Amino acid sequence: MSRPHLIPLALALALGLAACGKDEPAPAPPPVEPAIQTEGPAETPPGKPGETAQIAPEKPATPEKPVTVAVPPPVPPEATPKGGEIQAISLASIPPEVGVVVGSPGLGPLVRGFAQAARAVDHDAPLPPDPLAALLEAARMRFGLAETAWIDVERPVRVVVPDQKANPGGFLVVLPVRAPEEMVRSGLGKRFGAAPGHAGVLAAEGGAPPVFVDFLPDHVVFSGPDGLWAALTPYVKDTVMAWTPPQTLSAEVSVTNLRRIYTEELAATRDLASAVAKRAADRMPIPAQARTLTSLVDAGFDFVLQADRLGVALEPGNGVARVAFGVRGADGTDLAKRIADHGGREADLLGAVAKTAFLGLAWDLPVDVDAVDPAVIGAGFSQLLGEPVSDADAAALAAHFKAGLALATGDAALSIGTDGDFPLALEITQATTDGAAAKGHLLEVLDWIGQRGIARLKAKLAEGGAVPENLKLDGFGDLVVAVNQLGGPLGLGLAPIEEVADGVAVSGIRLTVDWDRMALAKSDPALADVAKVLVGPRLEAAVASGKERVVAAFGPNAAARAAKLAAGETATGEADGGQPQLARVGAQAFFAVTVRIGALLQAFARLPSLAPRAAVIAKLPADEAFALDSRSDGKTTTMTLHVPVALLTALITSEW
Repeated sequence: MSRPHLIPLALALALGLAACGKDEPAPAPPPVEPAIQTEGPAETPPGKPGETAQIAPEKPATPEKPVTVAVPPPVPPEATPKGGEIQAISLASIPPEVGVVVGSPGLGPLVRGFAQAARAVDHDAPLPPDPLAALLEAARMRFGLAETAWIDVERPVRVVVPDQKANPGGFLVVLPVRAPEEMVRSGLGKRFGAAPGHAGVLAAEGGAPPVFVDFLPDHVVFSGPDGLWAALTPYVKDTVMAWTPPQTLSAEVSVTNLRRIYTEELAATRDLASAVAKRAADRMPIPAQARTLTSLVDAGFDFVLQADRLGVALEPGNGVARVAFGVRGADGTDLAKRIADHGGREADLLGAVAKTAFLGLAWDLPVDVDAVDPAVIGAGFSQLLGEPVSDADAAALAAHFKAGLALATGDAALSIGTDGDFPLALEITQATTDGAAAKGHLLEVLDWIGQRGIARLKAKLAEGGAVPENLKLDGFGDLVVAVNQLGGPLGLGLAPIEEVADGVAVSGIRLTVDWDRMALAKSDPALADVAKVLVGPRLEAAVASGKERVVAAFGPNAAARAAKLAAGETATGEADGGQPQLARVGAQAFFAVTVRIGALLQAFARLPSLAPRAAVIAKLPADEAFALDSRSDGKTTTMTLHVPVALLTALITSEW
């Protein structure tokens, strides 16, 4: 006797029956040499690369001895690739006296990159014609510099932020120079004076604290307050100067140091957040929901208590801007163990994501059978069904979930997208050691849901009076008969799916709708128009199992697509040209997700509510995707967000 397959969908159809009865990156602009400023109307050009440029004094008066600075040709920055991994953590170490270290490959790449990204997003962005020259001029004016041609804008700049309790407002900046030390001293201008223990001091305007100046080979060091440079000299020389910032902007934070510095503040914040969460949880009707809320708060603070290092890296890019977050766990913590568990894992089911998906995910995560909590399972199904689930039923459901997880390898993929005109086709593919057994546990869960649905349907029919004598609802077969008997004259048809071919077994149901015969088309034409888009003439829900895969699918051609995926084919995905963004960002990642907002909106553009915006939606780039990937080398987990600039620009500038 056939098992009741996928009865939740059949239930939805029956309830519906009752209702019916009623790029490539552009080249970066060449760097512009900053003009050597004077207070007079005339400016002295810095000269051609390789030549010498005269430094003009602050006043138009001619200096007694002209000062020259050798200006080597600038090094053009490399074009930022659209793909590739970002290093969010690369600094060798951070000592207890330091909280944050920031770096960039150079002021030029930093300013030009972000200016180019800003102009790409907003062509009318209020930026100066040459942002780098404007920045250098602002620095010259702020500190009264004679000129800024001695600054090497194409080599790495590094910033060290010390313990702010011990050194309020403290900082240390290591800036590359392209001139001898004596020439830099002259370029610093008349506010540069002598200071014991330093090469000099630079007085800031407006009563701001002075900036102390020291020198390293080919670099000038600005720091404050007094004594900071002496304390950090070994670290800067041995570690910071050996670090080449890998991205346009890189920042690394020692959570261990900040946790020690702000112990009291962290404890007070946690007490406050826990108290607020507890008050909110006390008002929740379902205990599992309350536990979830409080556990989320605890998890957030546990992360702070267990993290050792955090990193943030930014790459403005030309076509795709990227932001990466990296984390390392402190030795011996659960966070460090989880990061180690992800090391070496790679999502292998990228090709199982449909090419028409506007939401695509693939992952390879450790399977934790013991993490299945019957209380959480019961709470989830209570919300899904809108009625309480007994402890016995929750335990039985949890047992099937545990058994299914025990067969899983951790590899899985999910896609939601279009199948022809249908906008919400769903496919979930799970790699498993025994596809048939995994399918059996899934069907047991669906069977339980279906039985609850049948009971609810019987109660609903009884509300309007006696149930017809010839109407039986004791199982899935009865439901099929009932829907066809009652819905047939109205254009509804329901049929079971049971197929076995080439080692793949498919079970499911198929709904057909003749919208011309539906009463809804006359009673509520607007709702009928929406239903035609969301349902279409045919819908299938299917579960398929192959030797090493189990697949659940929903859509007009769910059975056929589930069978292909269960057999190991990827004709609906990468092999057929699908999801290029997921393939690019997901390679060697243990988790990857892409969202094609343009394709998503275009899938629903036929809805009457979106008709006024159809023209705007049609212009959105359908193939551009926001994407997120996660990688781990066993010590560091790095999550990278990819932002397509063209799509972001279209979303911001379109007339919605």
